Amino acid sequence: MSAPADLAEKLFRALYADFDLITVNDVYIAVPSDGTILAFCGSTLAELAGQISEKSTSTMPDPRADTPDELSQKTGSDLARRSRG
Repeated sequence: MSAPADLAEKLFRALYADFDLITVNDVYIAVPSDGTILAFCGSTLAELAGQISEKSTSTMPDPRADTPDELSQKTGSDLARRSRG
């Protein structure tokens, strides 16, 4: 018994619900659903998933941080104190 042709896409969409999945000429593109200007692309869904997982575990601060305090907590820096003057 073989798996449905779209099983990999369904699994990807379930695991990465925060991303819109687009396919263009056999290339997969994942774009955050929240409008963040960041995209991942790859020739396989596994490559795409790896890129997203790697990015989510990086130490880069969240560019959507609402306040300097929130950013300071994420980076462990004194950025919040410096931004207040």
